[in-house]
Amino acid sequence: MSAQEDSQILRQDTSPLIGESLSVLCLRAEYAENANSSVFSQGIDYLHRHYEAMRRVRGDGNCFFRALIYALCEQLLPSTAREILEHQQERKSLDMYTQTAHDRAISERQDNIDTERIDHTCVTATAAATSSLLTAHIQQKIRRSKAELIALGYSETAIDTFWETFMDYLATLFMRQSFFDNAFFRLFTVQDFQTEGGESEYLVWYARLLTAGYLKQNADRFRPFIAGLYPGQTVEQFCSAEVEPMGKECDQPQITALAEALDIRVRIEYLDGRASLGSDLPHYICQSTSEENSSLRDAAIPGASEATTSANPVITIHLLYRPGHYDILYPRLD
Repeated sequence: MSAQEDSQILRQDTSPLIGESLSVLCLRAEYAENANSSVFSQGIDYLHRHYEAMRRVRGDGNCFFRALIYALCEQLLPSTAREILEHQQERKSLDMYTQTAHDRAISERQDNIDTERIDHTCVTATAAATSSLLTAHIQQKIRRSKAELIALGYSETAIDTFWETFMDYLATLFMRQSFFDNAFFRLFTVQDFQTEGGESEYLVWYARLLTAGYLKQNADRFRPFIAGLYPGQTVEQFCSAEVEPMGKECDQPQITALAEALDIRVRIEYLDGRASLGSDLPHYICQSTSEENSSLRDAAIPGASEATTSANPVITIHLLYRPGHYDILYPRLD
């Protein structure tokens, strides 16, 4: 099946806008009859080694924008703190298995008295602080964007509702951070993005607008790339025809523009049959070139994001690309 045929099928997709979290091994069935099944099987094994899970996104032409915005919002919730704590507890269990009975009893008593409480407090406090920092970072980007878009010629009346919805949703996520020990709040975020015609579609369209605005602000830089994809089109024409309308698939310029507009990093794994046997999957990393994020350090929450020493974090979104389609990936913590 050609990439074009794949793309046409995906645009007819009526699956949930955002699916449930699944093992990447679920992809095996889709490629069992493929002529390059051995190549795809190797690629799926690679993904399974590096990613804990994936989340399917409806293939309706908006999958890149929907996947990125959902993954972004999900990372603004500090729920990953629980995963870190569970991971730490698993490591302790393995260590205790090798100890003598006497040492193990001492360790258990110590954990009951101090360690569990202190670890939980430290991890949750760090996670909450990091999530608040990330949310503030994105809120600032979205807050500034309205004036920037108006300066580019967009009508305030036309964009105000979408901008306001985005700001309100970020405020909702900020409030949910106060209750991150309750797993229901992560489920609420999933449900928000599964609602047909709901607020999340406003966020997706505004992400398209952010992308178009950034392309126009940096027209000289993006013009050669756009000309290579769509000869004869100006940057403005490209934005009007390929970026702003819902249902239009994205290409490299849109990915780069949105990542830089939001000051985040995007890593895309390519499961498209190009990898040779015995090699890793090809991948692409797009990250902001902003000076405020030029000095990166390890994340407070491994696998979820990275932060700068200047308190300006860089969020990393992991996506899976298959011809004409993007899904969300969740990296393993270790």
